Amino acid sequence: MNNIKSFIKKEFTFSIAFILTLLSIFLNPHISTYFEMIDFRVLILLFSLMGISAALESSKAFDALRDFLLKRCDSERSFSLVMIFLTFFASSLITNDVALIIFVPFTLKIVNTLMNVKKSAILIVLETIAANLGSMMLPVGNPQNLYLYSTFNLDVKTFFITILPYSFISALLLLGSVFIFFENKKMNFNNQETTLDKKKASIFFVLLLFSLLTVFRVVSEYVLIVVVICAFILFNKNSFKRVDYILLLTFCCFFIFSGNLSQNESVKTFFNLVINKSAFIVSLLTSQIISNVPSAVLLSQFTSDGVALLEGTNIGGLGTPVASLASLITIKLYMKNDVRNLKCFFKYFFILNVIFLIALVIFRFVF
Repeated sequence: MNNIKSFIKKEFTFSIAFILTLLSIFLNPHISTYFEMIDFRVLILLFSLMGISAALESSKAFDALRDFLLKRCDSERSFSLVMIFLTFFASSLITNDVALIIFVPFTLKIVNTLMNVKKSAILIVLETIAANLGSMMLPVGNPQNLYLYSTFNLDVKTFFITILPYSFISALLLLGSVFIFFENKKMNFNNQETTLDKKKASIFFVLLLFSLLTVFRVVSEYVLIVVVICAFILFNKNSFKRVDYILLLTFCCFFIFSGNLSQNESVKTFFNLVINKSAFIVSLLTSQIISNVPSAVLLSQFTSDGVALLEGTNIGGLGTPVASLASLITIKLYMKNDVRNLKCFFKYFFILNVIFLIALVIFRFVF
């Protein structure tokens, strides 16, 4: 029983998704249709990207990049700029959760001795916001982008025309925040030397670019999965262990749950009525409650406005702690590494998330 409780606590999103899927069986008892509801293209891409990110991490590519940039830091402000924008841009390639797993612990290790509680909390919060906003720049940056890009067959031009203005405004807001909260006073960093596995880093960076060809529908996902599995076997078997299979199962559950809901006429009528008023607002608000990934999967069954869902679920990653699953990763890491003042951390988490959320919503409706 304790093991079950521990699993539910650790994998809360999957547990909820699994329960909802079981309950949705009553809406559609035809189990034979469930297999068709699963989007295997999205699952293959997620599997590939998670494994590739793990291989790049094990090659010390991100550590080497971080150390290279830190050698050029000589102040509190420059350090904050590097860590926030390193997270911002890295998340667009390796996803927001992976970026936070890599950079937040390192930041905490440094700021615990060099910054006061308030500034260290603000920096970690801004890194989290940077990961959630930076990850929307590319279809591979987060799961909901990958899903929506695939499900609605969005073309490259539409995607970037929709997203890049938000990315630009997000970068300006982050830059402004750094100058508001962090001073230009000198800081002494203990720079490290990382031993980079150049061969592995090169192989998996090329594989990352190859996976983008699948995202943009140049290469078949079945070709990608064969190439990726071969690369994992030959160069980094540990990638198989580092893939988040629970996340893949969570997606399967939400695919089936959403599919079952769409089969019920009463549910379909309700969602169609609500979402037709504003797919953007509905997806934004739904993300605050069940997070942006399941919101994208669920609401895609009831609207053809993929662009509005793309906007709503990406901006909707800001706000509450559950709005983006990546934010929960930061909270866990912060509570594990820095318990000096959790009240201060959550205070700035809510304040800054709400400010960024409101600013982007205003931008969306004004421009």
